[in-house]
Amino acid sequence: MSDIPFDCEWREDHIDVFQTDGKNRYDHGIYDLIQPNICGLCGNPNIIAKNRECNEKYLHRKLLNNVDRTYQIGYHYKPAVREFMKKNDLLTGHIWKLKKNWHAIYAKPLGKAMFLLIKHRAPDLLDADMIVPVPNHVDDEDRDVKAVALANELGDQFKQNGKKARVIPALRKIINISTRGMSRDRKEEVVDQGMFEYDNKTSISNQKIILVDDVLTNGIIKGKCASLLRENGANTIWGVVAGRNFSIPIYDY
Repeated sequence: MSDIPFDCEWREDHIDVFQTDGKNRYDHGIYDLIQPNICGLCGNPNIIAKNRECNEKYLHRKLLNNVDRTYQIGYHYKPAVREFMKKNDLLTGHIWKLKKNWHAIYAKPLGKAMFLLIKHRAPDLLDADMIVPVPNHVDDEDRDVKAVALANELGDQFKQNGKKARVIPALRKIINISTRGMSRDRKEEVVDQGMFEYDNKTSISNQKIILVDDVLTNGIIKGKCASLLRENGANTIWGVVAGRNFSIPIYDY
């Protein structure tokens, strides 16, 4: 059924995911939403502290000076966690397939779900000027999937709904190394060696930007990309990801 378009419908605690040809509807399941009571900076759930921020200090250090706020659809359960948590979680499955470049079509429901999340929970983002993906290297066989595919689909949703934000490849990945499986310290070292650069042909002065990626783990890559955008004049930077990796601690105050 790969030729039948995906669609999504918003509910208060989840998003329905299905395919439809206009006559028939083929349900896939739901994306469970992270509930709104979250950290005002990194999106960590279960926050009831007065300042609306959790104590994920490392993640905050990476994001604090560059990202105004982070949003995500739900959790991305890593393989070691799935054994004990949701083995067949639909959001995790779609993100995983997109990351593996098996089915780029899954950018469609994920991007539509991102737009619904913005529309219903973060309407300020509808006034964004640009959508910028965390880039892949030009020689990466996955260069047109993952964050790039998600940003393109989100951009299509903005256009279809009469919003001005368009996808702008304002960043480049210039070191073709995968950080998958690296320790946090090693990943930070590699990223800080100059993995990404700003495209000087792009003007982002005073622009409101949505920075898109597939998952958020420790904020190293998102923080570095956001810092490049901030250094080159971005006014506001919101991070939007499909899933938050469940491997980071969840605090309940």
